[in-house]
Amino acid sequence: MKRVRVLLWILMLLPLAATVAALFFLPDRIPAHYGFDGTVDRWGSKYETLVFPVLSIVTGALLLAMSRVTKKHDPTGKNEIALLWAGVGCGVLFSAMTAYFLYTDFQQVQDLNAVPIALTQILFMMLGALLVLFGVLLPGTDRNPVFGFRTKKTMESEENWDRAHRFVAVSLIIAGVLMVLASIFTRGAVCFAVCTALLIAAIAADAVYVHKM
Repeated sequence: MKRVRVLLWILMLLPLAATVAALFFLPDRIPAHYGFDGTVDRWGSKYETLVFPVLSIVTGALLLAMSRVTKKHDPTGKNEIALLWAGVGCGVLFSAMTAYFLYTDFQQVQDLNAVPIALTQILFMMLGALLVLFGVLLPGTDRNPVFGFRTKKTMESEENWDRAHRFVAVSLIIAGVLMVLASIFTRGAVCFAVCTALLIAAIAADAVYVHKM
């Protein structure tokens, strides 16, 4: 568990280290925002590249704090390890997004359609992989006051919790795999629409299942 925690710390801080090093070489003016058509609609300061590194640290710190809270309610450590691995997954996501935007900043990319891998593709591919990871981790967790599909019904008993999270796990894995496939075969607004619909469908299916338990 200590190694997973160390890995989380490394991934949490990696985007910041890479971005701070890159700031010495980045042009002062960079593409700061892209529209749905993939073209730049706003230019900004190179210091805006710090957004993802800050989000990485905030997310990692939050998951570390949550893992410590769950440790008090879970002597087996199953919930803690699940949160730590979730943090690792988020760290990989933020590292990938940071690398992508550093590339577009250095290359002064004005049209993402000219980039071999579109922004929506890498974003939803990573999110899909993250959903699969969550789906793998959830069935091994116990009731806790911090994370999971926490409703009055699921918190009534371990049996209800396990039953609900087995279903949630399957729905997340299916949605995640389909999201990865959609990211490979679609781009831009189509990729965004398909992947968003998959995520909403998975959440809705989980909510309906838990409600009818």
